[in-house]
Amino acid sequence: MDDKAIWLTGALKVAPEPIQVPLLWLTRLDDPTTAALASRASLDAADFSELAARPQSAMRAMRRKLTKVLLATLNDMHPQAVIIVRSATGAPRIIEPVGWYLSVAGQWPHCLIGVARWPLGVDIEPRGAPPPPLDAFTERERIELSGCVGDTRLERWLMKEAHAKLFGVAAQTDANTIETCIGHAGAIARSASGRSTISFYHSDAIVCALAQGDEPACQSRA
Repeated sequence: MDDKAIWLTGALKVAPEPIQVPLLWLTRLDDPTTAALASRASLDAADFSELAARPQSAMRAMRRKLTKVLLATLNDMHPQAVIIVRSATGAPRIIEPVGWYLSVAGQWPHCLIGVARWPLGVDIEPRGAPPPPLDAFTERERIELSGCVGDTRLERWLMKEAHAKLFGVAAQTDANTIETCIGHAGAIARSASGRSTISFYHSDAIVCALAQGDEPACQSRA
């Protein structure tokens, strides 16, 4: 955990209040409590139209409902008043309530929903998942990762995915055009879109990454 975000796990237990840092909700879609929460929201015609064309539409539909419930809880509003669309680059955008940013990730049955008052990007992978191919990394990264064990390579991959989502270009960006570094200054990712700082959340089952911009230009590109 870190002091740059609020991490919630399991059932949603949060009262409406001003959020000063990103709020990350990590839950399991196969949990009956989570399913009960999702039933508080329903999808409208626009949601169905968008999700039907995407892979794993049933899982995405449940995540959309949970996102609506989370935003409704934080803003003391009805879930049906929450409106989420896709940008031209495929990134989720919150139309209502105004002033919120969103990033969502999932690897069944795990689901990670991040919301904040400024752009953010999140990603999630099961611990011990097969590492990405070496051609997803830059030459410098491959040298640094040589001989590394554990989840180190997986963390670098998560950094790239979260970074691309921060700038809303995950579907258009090759992983090897994003360079990552973990050092005394923390975890940093850079690309043509800009620079981000990364923080992690680890559990026995999963590894999560949160990307936030540390330059003013980041927020203007979202």
